[in-house]
Amino acid sequence: EEARQCRSAIFLTSFLSLAFLIWPIPMPAATKEMRSIYAGTRVKLVRLGRPAFGPESLAFDHRGGGPYTGVSNGRILQWKGNRRHLGWTEFAHNYKHR
Repeated sequence: EEARQCRSAIFLTSFLSLAFLIWPIPMPAATKEMRSIYAGTRVKLVRLGRPAFGPESLAFDHRGGGPYTGVSNGRILQWKGNRRHLGWTEFAHNYKHR
């Protein structure tokens, strides 16, 4: 009798553990719709040349410089400020892009 109860407890525990692993638990943060952060006329289109799409990633250096971003054709761009002719400038490129 005691062995049967032990097996039943193990079965029930296993079943509940499996059910909790498989059953989708709603996450409040994941189910909410994100609010738009559209900046309107403050967005400036940057011409990257063809074929280039980006940004692929953003990074800062250890001195707080940057941001730097990679674009799809291998170039790395650095933000030089919001002055008239600066903005995003080419910082580096891989050996395939010359």
